[in-house]
Amino acid sequence: MAFTVQGIVDNFVYVGGIKNTSSPKTKKFWKEETNGTVVLDPETQVKALNDIYVTVQEAKKNNQEIVVVCQKSGLSDVIAGLAQKHGFHYLTNKLPAGFLTNFDTLFSTIKQMNEKKKFIASESFAKLTKKEQSMNKRHLAKIEKIYEGVKNLTRKPELVIVVDAAMFDGLVHEIEVSNTPSILLASTDFPKRWDRGNIAVLNMHNQKSPTYVLETLFA
Repeated sequence: MAFTVQGIVDNFVYVGGIKNTSSPKTKKFWKEETNGTVVLDPETQVKALNDIYVTVQEAKKNNQEIVVVCQKSGLSDVIAGLAQKHGFHYLTNKLPAGFLTNFDTLFSTIKQMNEKKKFIASESFAKLTKKEQSMNKRHLAKIEKIYEGVKNLTRKPELVIVVDAAMFDGLVHEIEVSNTPSILLASTDFPKRWDRGNIAVLNMHNQKSPTYVLETLFA
């Protein structure tokens, strides 16, 4: 098994949120409440995460387009490093509206970004005035800030992994509407009943927890 109870405990994955802000819809992952804090059940987490691990490994084996979506600033570098190593895509800055339901617009922006990069490296760019060069570079930097992690995306994602799903109401709705295969990594405050499978509730307040989960999923 990729995930173990020992790994869950060592990386504080089992520590839930404050009971008063936790959603009862995540209760199947709860073990107990201690001093107003939810303690998650490591065995339930291990089962859910190992099922998710199989999904990720199958997607990798079949060369599917995987996109990880996360806006937790402390995880940006971790995700970028894992993406470079394992070949998935990521969005860790701003999530474009209609990411799944209006994918053609997103894909058009990615193409524009890549074309702009080629232009800046060309002889034609060198012939521009310094002001024009500066304007082009600023425009590229603005686009790259959002889309750099999906620059090599060639088609609509075939698996979307959402980190801290409670932060992404709009994306979760898009996943439901578009019926896109997905994995939700959520904290105890996730407010929806999720019957589509591939959900795990874990500690999102300690960076060590989601880092361990992501590293193990792609190992």
